[in-house]
Amino acid sequence: MGQRSEPVQRLRTKRGIAFPILIDADRAVIKRFGVYHRLGIDAVNIARPAVFVLDAQGVVRWQHVARNQFDRPSVAQIDAALALAAEGQRAQVR
Repeated sequence: MGQRSEPVQRLRTKRGIAFPILIDADRAVIKRFGVYHRLGIDAVNIARPAVFVLDAQGVVRWQHVARNQFDRPSVAQIDAALALAAEGQRAQVR
């Protein structure tokens, strides 16, 4: 997340999130993954909403990069991608 760690940690605590969340306050990783959105009609200086599922070796097994700030994958899509990544398979989730 392109945010400071404090709000992210509060969210993790509130929601009971156990998995790690990348804190990318300087946006270096956001830029490297190609989701940096400097200026647009719906956003300024942030990342496009994106979900990357990586396996235990750090290989990207699935990704969803939004077309705009309202485009999000479903929970079912993410769950399916996580299940396949756990098996070491590249997901083709739609």
